[in-house]
Amino acid sequence: MSEPDPRTTPIRHPVDFLYDSINPDFLHRMARIGAFAQEKYKAWDQYTGARLVGEKSPMNHIMDHMRQFKLGKPYDRWDGDVRWHLVAIAYNAMMEFYYVSKFGFVKHPLHVEEETDR
Repeated sequence: MSEPDPRTTPIRHPVDFLYDSINPDFLHRMARIGAFAQEKYKAWDQYTGARLVGEKSPMNHIMDHMRQFKLGKPYDRWDGDVRWHLVAIAYNAMMEFYYVSKFGFVKHPLHVEEETDR
């Protein structure tokens, strides 16, 4: 058997990501939340201008969706499927990722620095 001809053999450099590992239905549902934001706020990217804080913060919504998911509460905005809470958690995590990237990390308001030994 002869060696492959390097002039006709395609070459790919290795990458450190695998899009096949992302569930396409999950990604589609995230995009549906983005479309809902477009409809509700007239801009899918409405959260990018300034950091939402307090009860409007993505972290607050993540915690509430986690609570509702753990209790098995239907997600009434869509079809009642509890999996929508998981998608909403991911969408809000994406928003928080954007905020940390743009504005930096914000420590929890009740965070206390540990004293170091002198």
